[in-house]
Amino acid sequence: LSTTRPTRINLGWCSTMADVGSMIHEIGHTLGMAHEHQRPDAGAEFHGKGPFLKFEAGVNRFVPIEKNYMGSADDGPGDPQVGYAPYDYESLMHSTYGISAIDDDPAKNQLLTNRDHLSQGDIAQLWDAYRCRLKSGSSTETTTSTFENSWTLISSTSACEENTEGIVRTWGNYGFSTLGYCQTQCELTAGCVAVDFYTESAWCNTFDVACSTPRTTKDGASSYRLIPRTTTSPSTSTTTTSLATTSASKPSCQECLGLHA
Repeated sequence: LSTTRPTRINLGWCSTMADVGSMIHEIGHTLGMAHEHQRPDAGAEFHGKGPFLKFEAGVNRFVPIEKNYMGSADDGPGDPQVGYAPYDYESLMHSTYGISAIDDDPAKNQLLTNRDHLSQGDIAQLWDAYRCRLKSGSSTETTTSTFENSWTLISSTSACEENTEGIVRTWGNYGFSTLGYCQTQCELTAGCVAVDFYTESAWCNTFDVACSTPRTTKDGASSYRLIPRTTTSPSTSTTTTSLATTSASKPSCQECLGLHA
């Protein structure tokens, strides 16, 4: 990317709203994102991770690239990604054909067809690459999310996916590298009041009713209930994200997040 002149992107055959996903995919490349399916752990074991996908034979676009993004080191307080980033089946940076989940899981294969939005993993990667930082920290009992709502802990060891109250999750998906991104998914969803987060599988569940008897204990499960922020100014009509950059020369985090619109 040039810092002194505009970057031109030839959209080619992309000419309608049906092509928006492909346009965002190419803009992702312009911002420095590589193909998710060319991560070195995508099709083979790499330092104990993977494989996650299987490919059609003889297609060059599936050749792994060892330097592709797989996470990053701890860069200090507010770092949006510390350590290994779980494989993101929902990433918009996949090829649209010739790949499938190595275990033929239908849910994962469905995620691989995403061509209309950036995943939470895509957004986390951009935040990490452009050194975006969350202003607020977190604790084990109460966390503060991107939108400055508070979250209270239901259980640090159990999720509400199974409970004794008959409460059913409204949504669930892979690709959430941190609790904060799972909570943000809830805050962006109308009616959501609680989440499950699984640290080992990077899975996030959302709920429109919070449980009080969580029973699921697999994959580093935990559960949280949303405490909405109290609005002090009735004239406020927009939500301001609680983000900051570490350098004025870097793009703002609002710009990174804006790609999700």
